[in-house]
Amino acid sequence: MLRPPEERFEIPLYLLAWFGCGINLCLLLIFAPLYLPLIGLTDLKSVGYVAGIPAVTSILGQIFFGFMSTGEERFRLFLIPGFLSFALVFFLLAEGTTSPVFWLGLGLHGFLAAALIPSSKTCVTLMRPESKALIISRLYSAESLGVAASSVILGFGLEGMGSTLENYQKLYFVAAGLNLVAAALFFWAFPKRVEVLKKNSGPERDMFFKVLSNRGIKEIMLFCLIVATASSFFFIYYGRYLKEILGGTESQVGISMTLATFFGALAYPVFGNWVERKGTFPVLLTSLVSYALCFTFLHMTENPWIWVLIYALPLYPMLTVASNQFVANHTADGERGVGFGMVDAIFPLAGVLAPFLGGVILDIRPLAELSIWGVLMLVPAILLLPRLKKHAKKGKEQTAGCRHGAFACDA
Repeated sequence: MLRPPEERFEIPLYLLAWFGCGINLCLLLIFAPLYLPLIGLTDLKSVGYVAGIPAVTSILGQIFFGFMSTGEERFRLFLIPGFLSFALVFFLLAEGTTSPVFWLGLGLHGFLAAALIPSSKTCVTLMRPESKALIISRLYSAESLGVAASSVILGFGLEGMGSTLENYQKLYFVAAGLNLVAAALFFWAFPKRVEVLKKNSGPERDMFFKVLSNRGIKEIMLFCLIVATASSFFFIYYGRYLKEILGGTESQVGISMTLATFFGALAYPVFGNWVERKGTFPVLLTSLVSYALCFTFLHMTENPWIWVLIYALPLYPMLTVASNQFVANHTADGERGVGFGMVDAIFPLAGVLAPFLGGVILDIRPLAELSIWGVLMLVPAILLLPRLKKHAKKGKEQTAGCRHGAFACDA
């Protein structure tokens, strides 16, 4: 049976948009830290600023755009700001400026890039209420494929041509132009109206408090903050660790991220099915334990290729798929954009805490202890497991009811 026309059209466009965002994230978070020393930003704090500044404003963006993602004519509007903001940041990187304009541009980018995330997840879960975890996992899978494809190509390309200032500048000029083209094409191709919400639906002023009062929302937000902070802390500095501590190269950085995101792309649908069948708690628990084991093993190896293989384990997909399904299970249709926005804001908040903690810790401790500190950051999440198990069980029972026809499930 064919899906409704909007599902056959809008969902593929969202997948393509997330794929493009994956490429952009690769350029900004993986290769920009390697480019910064070429423009005079040699200290590790600069790496934290590049990741942390947009993360700060993204917190506001996630909440704002999640709150606004309740109107049928807004989905196209929220599809393009991220591409425009990436174009701005890449242009500033290509210019090699380290002036306040660059840092302001990063801040604006963080806010605007947040528009796509809660709006797209709201739209697709309303189109597919019977398989929310699976359809969300496909969005993240598309993003991971974008990171995977670009990481290996850029890694080998920069190493082959030479990781010089001129080659990095050319790369970011081209990336800025392509993002402007992408923004125009998505605005032209995506329909003005997506009729998945009633025309008279709109955000309520007290919706934030209503969502926070739902069972388990505060607990899942805190759990995600702890685990994502540890993950972001490790991710921000892993490229420098691979080069400076293990003697790795740009190509190994690219291969490492390509394998991690490629396996992540394959794992997202698998975890989506797992969550649909078993509920959210087993996946959340496995995510926490897996991160702790991964960081431990990484601390024990000095071989960069073993490091590459261990880092390729798809751990982040478990946390994102399970947490998004948790939110979808505990919010009504009209609240879902706000719920996604609030929980999605936790991940950039982790991106703020991670470089802040990194700046403090790595000022007094050597970079070689990166993995040890990653494990220590995970410890507080253990205290939340009993309450998450209780709430997740109720959410699973509620989802089972949805599959039998009660699609508007209030928490």
